[in-house]
Amino acid sequence: SLQELLETTLKNYHNRLIDAAAVIRAMVQMRKDMESSTDRAGKLGLSETELAFYDAVAATHGSVYDQPALCAIIRDVVAALKRKLTVDWTDPARAQVQAEIRSAVRSALRRQEVPPADLEVMTDRVIIQAAALFRDWPLAA
Repeated sequence: SLQELLETTLKNYHNRLIDAAAVIRAMVQMRKDMESSTDRAGKLGLSETELAFYDAVAATHGSVYDQPALCAIIRDVVAALKRKLTVDWTDPARAQVQAEIRSAVRSALRRQEVPPADLEVMTDRVIIQAAALFRDWPLAA
């Protein structure tokens, strides 16, 4: 993530592994990457959050579904997912909430007519991405 990349760059600078010029080059590259991501999201008609899920699912299913269909799937899944999120939902003690979220994702995928063969793999990809993006829900929203 951008935050991890920035923290690593600054840590390397503080440990004198890189100089100020390298930090500036890294930050300029981060800015270009952010602009590129924003442009891609706009072209696909997705939010930045939806784009992260799109990329996660497209990595394994991008060749199976056409772009508009995959965008529709992602929009529906992210909306269903966000409706079920609660504080500390990634905590292992919150298994019931995690099961509800998984069920909501599977229902959204079924509504979008995702074949049963792809259902479990897509669900897993979405849940992994959700845990990465929404670990600190609602602060991450």
